Amino acid sequence: MSHSSYQSARPFPSKCYCGIPPKIETSWTSPNPGRRFVACKFYDAMSEKKLMRAEIGNLKQEVCLLQDQKARLVAQNEKLSKKLRCTSMDGCSPSKTGCSAVIFYAATAMLILVLAKLLVA
Repeated sequence: MSHSSYQSARPFPSKCYCGIPPKIETSWTSPNPGRRFVACKFYDAMSEKKLMRAEIGNLKQEVCLLQDQKARLVAQNEKLSKKLRCTSMDGCSPSKTGCSAVIFYAATAMLILVLAKLLVA
């Protein structure tokens, strides 16, 4: 009687990952009818499918929340990047209305003009 090398290379486990001795089951699916396999005594295919569906639903919801958070963070990052460029001396042009650097430089220029007039007078 011959054994395949595949079967002999995989010994029967004495314990499941949960620590309990496993049971031998028989598959009745179309691709593997009558195939024997080792399974946990606590495994129930129907309850596993329900748990997996619930977990998939939770993961989809979490993905949506993370996508929303990413969109908010990208918008916030763009806003902060514009503000940073605007407040730096090199990145600000007078054509940007409402830019704090432009307002600061305009106020400084007006102050210099007022001081110059006071000194001349």
